[in-house]
Amino acid sequence: MQPAPRVISLLLVLVAACIPDPVITGHPPDAGAPPPDAGQQPTGKTADELTREWSGCMSLDNFNLANMATAWGGLAASNGQACTSCHGSGLYGVYIDRDATGMFNAISTMKAFLLVYFAADVTNQKMIVNESLFQAAASGQGSFQGHPPFDAKNNAGMTALRSFYNVTLTRQQAKTCDPSRIP
Repeated sequence: MQPAPRVISLLLVLVAACIPDPVITGHPPDAGAPPPDAGQQPTGKTADELTREWSGCMSLDNFNLANMATAWGGLAASNGQACTSCHGSGLYGVYIDRDATGMFNAISTMKAFLLVYFAADVTNQKMIVNESLFQAAASGQGSFQGHPPFDAKNNAGMTALRSFYNVTLTRQQAKTCDPSRIP
């Protein structure tokens, strides 16, 4: 008996919640470096703090303005398979849906779904578009082995994502964000 897609999706979300936050840095830490002074204050936000703040900076209005649900919901791999056929409702840890409210709520309130689209750049203290994840999926690398190929850079979804990123960044810089949506 095959498990229901929603059960698999829930399991993927629960597993993703146990995975440490990705931290993008320019280089690995120096193992020989002395530990920071005990009285020294941290120099910036953690990946988790950046991600939580970003979730509050996203808005449904800007999500719709960027045409995210329509753009992502209409994508297909090079074999013609619609992205929503595997990723609708969050299957395989990626949430793509034509329903704007549902997709927005998923990626703005569940860290694992948000980190598919955006990544924390701790070194530069900002969020970035997670282009490397889409490039890996498009080329079937690593855990994406067997994924049908697609153009990871030039598609309606990435255009919408970059637009959504820009309006979210503008909102963050204007300091008009809501509180974090991620518990």
